[in-house]
Amino acid sequence: MNIGIDLGTTNTLVAFVDEFGNVKKLDFSNGKSDNRCLLPSCIAYDGEKDAILVGQAALDFVQNNPIGARRFIRDSKYSMGDDGKVWNIGRRSFDAEGVAVEILKEVMRELKSRFPEEKEFTAFVTVPARFETQEPRLATKSALKKAGFLPANENNTLTDEPIAAAIAYSKELQDAANVLVVDFGGGTFDLSLLKSSMVGQAVSAERLEPIAWGGDKQLGGNDVDKVLFEIIADKVYADTGLDIRIDLSNSQALMKCRPEVLSAALTVRNYVQSSDGIKSKLFSRRNPEETVYISELFDDYTLKMTISAELYRQKMQPLADKMRKSIDDMYNSFSVSPEKTDKVLVVGGMAHELCLIDMLTEIFGAETLVIPDDSLYLVARGAAICNSRFKVHVDNKAYSSIAVVVAAPDGRSRTLDVIVSEGMTISDDFSVCRKYMPNADNAKYLQLSFIEYKGKFDSSKSNAFYEVELELNRPMKRNKQIITINYVFNEDKLFIINAQQIDGTVTQFSVRL
Repeated sequence: MNIGIDLGTTNTLVAFVDEFGNVKKLDFSNGKSDNRCLLPSCIAYDGEKDAILVGQAALDFVQNNPIGARRFIRDSKYSMGDDGKVWNIGRRSFDAEGVAVEILKEVMRELKSRFPEEKEFTAFVTVPARFETQEPRLATKSALKKAGFLPANENNTLTDEPIAAAIAYSKELQDAANVLVVDFGGGTFDLSLLKSSMVGQAVSAERLEPIAWGGDKQLGGNDVDKVLFEIIADKVYADTGLDIRIDLSNSQALMKCRPEVLSAALTVRNYVQSSDGIKSKLFSRRNPEETVYISELFDDYTLKMTISAELYRQKMQPLADKMRKSIDDMYNSFSVSPEKTDKVLVVGGMAHELCLIDMLTEIFGAETLVIPDDSLYLVARGAAICNSRFKVHVDNKAYSSIAVVVAAPDGRSRTLDVIVSEGMTISDDFSVCRKYMPNADNAKYLQLSFIEYKGKFDSSKSNAFYEVELELNRPMKRNKQIITINYVFNEDKLFIINAQQIDGTVTQFSVRL
C-alpha cells in the first residue's frame, strides 16, 4: 500500500492512495482530540507500565500527571541526525531518530489496524528543504526502515516538503509559472521558488524546476506558540505574581519547578497548541482576536483576557522580521525579482498566520496568494502522490558546490576540480569518474580535500574556511599512483562519493544536494 508521511516537528500527518486512486487522510486513534488526522510528534514514558506513549496519549499523560513532563520529549526533529543530542526519560534514552522510530511505529500500528488485509506498506516521507546536510535525511530514512516500512525505492524515499506541497497542488499551477511555495510548519520556515511547466500535452504531467530556495530551519509554529504563551504568562504574572514562563524541555528546570506552576504552564501550553483554539480564532480575517478563559488555572485564580490582533502583531514583530529577511535573502541570493513570481502557495500549520499573510500581501499582492483549504495536509498528500501515480518530474538542483582541492607537492599551491556547481541541474543518472595523481615524479604524497561551499571559491582561503567532507593524504611510493573517485547521484538528493584508494579500499561519504 502506498503511503505518504509528513513527519512534522509538532504533528505527523499521513495520506494514502485508495484502490480507486483517491488520496485520503489517515485518522489516528491516538490523534489529537480535536483533529484525529494529527498525530502529535511526541512521546512520554509511563514508569508504572514501563511503556512508551505516543501522540495524544503522551500529551494526556503529561497533562494529567505534571511530573510526567520530566519524562516527555517533543520537538525532537530539530535534532534529527545529531547523535550527540540524547534525552533520558525514565529508564530509556532516545536520540531524535529514536523518537521518530516510535512515532512511525504508531503510524504503522494505525495502518495495520485499519488495513489488516495489507501485508506491507511502502512509504514516502517528507523532510524540510532546510535539512541541508545528509545526516538528518539519512536518520529520517533509517527511522522509516526501523519502524517496519518498506522504502518506495531504495534510492528514492524522501522528498522536500515544499516540493511535495507543489506536487499535490500541481493541477492548479499555471503553465510556465514561477511559484513560490511558503511552508510555515511547526519547526521550519521553508521557501522554494519553482518554475512549473507542462510536459507534452498531458494535463497531469508537469515539470517542476527549483530556481531558488531559502528559509530558516529554526523558525516555525513553535516560535509562534512561545509568543502567545508569553502574552498569556505576562497576564498571569500581573494578576498573581507567579511566573509560569519555564522551559518545558529542560528536565532540570522542571525538577525545581513548583507543582502548581508546572501544572499551570502545561495547561496554558496545551491551550495555545490546540489546533482549533487560540490560533484559529486569532488568525481569522473576520474577527482577529481571541478571548482566553481558563477556569481555575490555580486553585483561587481564573484567567480571563483578550488577545487582540494589534497586541499579537506587536509581540510577533521580531519573528516577522526573520520571515521577511529569509524571503529577501532568497531572492537576492539567486538574483531573482519578486515581481517574477506568479503565484505564492502557502502551506503548513501556520499558513494563515497574520504577520506572514500581511507580509506576503505587501510583497506580492493579495491576488497572487493561494492558501488552499487543506493547506495543512498538502505535504502528506504530495508524498502519497510521489509514492503512487507520480507524474510530476522534479529537476534536482545542487544546493551547494562540491569540489576537490588538489595540493601541489610543495603544499603551497592548490588546484580546484569542481564536480558540481551550486544551482546546477543534476540528472537522475548523473555519474562522474575522476582520477587523481601527483603532478611531479618525485612527489612524496597526494593530498585531496573534498569541500562543500556556497558562492565562489576563494583560493586565498585555507581548507578550514570551507566545509571539508573528507581529506585523503596518501604517501607515494616509487612511481606515480592514481586515486579513483566515482560520483553518483541518489534520488533522495544525496550525492554519493566513492574514493577508491591505492590499496583498493573504498571510502564512501555523501553530501546533501
